[in-house]
Amino acid sequence: MPIPPVLLAPSASPSHLKGQYLHRDALAGAIAGMVTKTAMAPIERVKLLLQLQNTAKKFSSFSDPVSTLTHTTKYTSASNAFIRVFREQGFLAFWRGNFPNVLRQAGSSATNFALKDYFREIFMPLISNNDLKGQKWYFLGSVLAGGLAGGAATTMFYPLEYARTRLAMDAGTQLPGAGVKPCGVKHPREFPNGIRDVVRKAIETDGVRGLYRGFGIALGGNVLFRALHMGGYDFVKNEVIYLNGNGNLGFKERYTIASVVSISAGTICYPIDSIRRRLMMQTGKVQGYSSSLGACRSIMASEGVRGFYRGLGPNVIRGFGSALLLVGYDEFKEITRKL
Repeated sequence: MPIPPVLLAPSASPSHLKGQYLHRDALAGAIAGMVTKTAMAPIERVKLLLQLQNTAKKFSSFSDPVSTLTHTTKYTSASNAFIRVFREQGFLAFWRGNFPNVLRQAGSSATNFALKDYFREIFMPLISNNDLKGQKWYFLGSVLAGGLAGGAATTMFYPLEYARTRLAMDAGTQLPGAGVKPCGVKHPREFPNGIRDVVRKAIETDGVRGLYRGFGIALGGNVLFRALHMGGYDFVKNEVIYLNGNGNLGFKERYTIASVVSISAGTICYPIDSIRRRLMMQTGKVQGYSSSLGACRSIMASEGVRGFYRGLGPNVIRGFGSALLLVGYDEFKEITRKL
């Protein structure tokens, strides 16, 4: 079956895309990423606290023999984490680590979306020259484009992802009277100066390598996630357009597609995310996992399959925010291309 005409770009020239649209698509991706990440920051922090609290309690951190989170009674659920973060750390603590996350998301979103379209244009001749297998080639092209773009973004912005994770897991407080635990003891922030402290302590104890803990499995996981997330969204969206015989989809239809794709991709890749973040948590530690495989074996032995999916509930909710990122990129792209 020939590929639907709507799936083919009016101009399949990478140089044309680069010269006319690449910087505008990058801007659209950056804006969409910054807005959605800031809006979803409270859910993301709760997800990280649930996902990594066992690791934070297991290993000591940097020069402090015990991380601030080891003093904290275990969070029993997402709702419990929301309530306790608000009571113990304050309302603004939900955005702890949001600054490096916004920087990372803006950069990676710009890179992801711009390079995704760029790589897809490169694969376009494969699509147009294989009419009998056009849809299969389009799907493969979308997946490869999303995966390559995701790999490039991960490599460039991984230290910011590391800083975001470590700041989110800092359960201490600098506010008088806040952060008082049942025992009546106050615990200071592990990284009171934010991203500067995270980077400095990591380099002091582990060198630049400390900022790239878990990079190997993160690279593979992000290539897979972006391939499923962005490539899957493009493919399903264009398939629905073709089946409906309509050259455009409304916001509701696109958001529904994006939600299904985002939640599916996030759930499939969640065990990889758990492993790489646990590896991040061992920078500056006295002891830790020997490798990604070692972490996988340790989690399975001590926590079972459930250990790979801690914090999945908030992550599913976060998937609706990721869907806004995809749809928002479409909207911002239309705006920026009219500028």
